[in-house]
Amino acid sequence: MKAKSVIAVLAVAAFSLPALAQTTSTTRIDQRQANQQQRIDQGVQSGALTGQEAARMEKGQTNVQKAEDKAAARINRLNIACAP
Repeated sequence: MKAKSVIAVLAVAAFSLPALAQTTSTTRIDQRQANQQQRIDQGVQSGALTGQEAARMEKGQTNVQKAEDKAAARINRLNIACAP
């Protein structure tokens, strides 16, 4: 009976650890993106950035989000492929 419990705990850990690692890394990226968006907004409000400059920076932010989404999808595919 103990062996079954240990196996169950190991199986849960094997599936949850990659998800935790992914959540932590994307949380930092998401916070960085939020900070960057706030700086863009402040630049527009203060007049330090033109509308065109802000649009270019926001496009860059969109590209970062797309790259993050692609990486997350790849990680999910790898996790599914490696699952027993």
